[in-house]
Amino acid sequence: MRKGERKLLKDSIIQYVKENTAKISLEELYTVLTAEAIAGYFQVKRNTVSYYLNQEIGKTFFKINTRPVRFLDKKVFEKNFFTVSKDVYASVNDLLDENKQKNGIQKEEKQEMNFVEEQDVFQNLIGSNGSLKKPIEQMKTSIFYPNTSLPVFLHGPTGSGKSFMARKIYEFAVQEGILKPDAPFIIMNCAQYVNNIELLSSNLFGYVKGAFTGAYATTKGLLEAADGGMLFLDEVHRLNSESQEKLFVFLDQGIFRRMGESEGWHKAKVRMVMATTENLESNFLDTFLRRIPIVVQIPSLRERGEQERLQFIYHFFIEESKVLDKKMKVSGNVIEALLNHLYQGNIGDLENKIKFICATAYAKEKRKNEIDIHLEHLPEDVLKGIAEKAENKIGNYDTVEIYPNAPIQEILSTYSTSRLNLSSQLIAFLPLICARPDKPGLTSWRRF
Repeated sequence: MRKGERKLLKDSIIQYVKENTAKISLEELYTVLTAEAIAGYFQVKRNTVSYYLNQEIGKTFFKINTRPVRFLDKKVFEKNFFTVSKDVYASVNDLLDENKQKNGIQKEEKQEMNFVEEQDVFQNLIGSNGSLKKPIEQMKTSIFYPNTSLPVFLHGPTGSGKSFMARKIYEFAVQEGILKPDAPFIIMNCAQYVNNIELLSSNLFGYVKGAFTGAYATTKGLLEAADGGMLFLDEVHRLNSESQEKLFVFLDQGIFRRMGESEGWHKAKVRMVMATTENLESNFLDTFLRRIPIVVQIPSLRERGEQERLQFIYHFFIEESKVLDKKMKVSGNVIEALLNHLYQGNIGDLENKIKFICATAYAKEKRKNEIDIHLEHLPEDVLKGIAEKAENKIGNYDTVEIYPNAPIQEILSTYSTSRLNLSSQLIAFLPLICARPDKPGLTSWRRF
């Protein structure tokens, strides 16, 4: 490899670690950003990647000296989580201990203020008394079951909030004293290993030295890392039949073997939550499914009903108001357009579209104290949906005033939700807005 190529590879690796450090959660530190995984991504030797990574320790990166070693961008990590004091940490727990003292201080302050009893973590969720009432009851049932609770399957379309619900199950278990406050919550996205089932199994169950090429030492898996806490397996339909059978044994008896072991068993006490978008009967063994008595159906955004969709819209605008530190005036017709749009990616899709809307409006009005949001700021696919379907209606909502920490219920009770047919003029002009949102001649339509 030439000097220029080596520099390009090194720069690419540094950028890759930076970008992926920004994407991870603290729970994912047990599984991500190893030299082996990075080498696989760039299709180069692990030793080469390890050499470049270690050159950045103390400068750009710090590392967790587990097996395998994990590398993180220091500035990005500190921006997203907390300040780190060392370049090398012996373990993930060693790193997380950095933040324990801070959390302890926050707990003391809360106690001193004589806070009232904590609300149920599910209570304030949008739809807790509506579309999520039954799912929440099921999730609580699973947690209160003795010993390691009942395994839970979260089933629903992409973007419906399965990962969010898994986190809430964990928080509820802690709140009820079923799990300790420092109990681990480990996340494993099985889709990351779709092309390497062996790696998936080794990360989940652990492996012994010599089990496969590169297995230089016996290593614990995520089941052991989650002992005393909760393990969330996302996209669990990616598990092959062999891994499902091994997981079934664990769910049934609480025992497992590491990859490469032929005798002896390991034990762990882990509460299991799994999620999938796929049909259960077609993707899982019958024996595996029989061991999971609770299947929670997470509804799509469309199934959540109009009132709940409206709450989500207001919620995400409020969150963006916090980020931008700006008051917003959102056209009622923007609210209506978002309310009637069909979101392929459900709640996640809606959130991203509102981020786009606010970013677009902010870029044009960032020097103003407040931001006006109109139809021209909508993503193209939302505008096309209005233009192509004349039966879509635009409501006569008043302009909605959004500000940081605005109470959603106050907004809901203040503004009218009656409907009027979309005017023929608006239908005529919407295709132009879709095609040329920056066209000067369309400024007169900002009132929408």
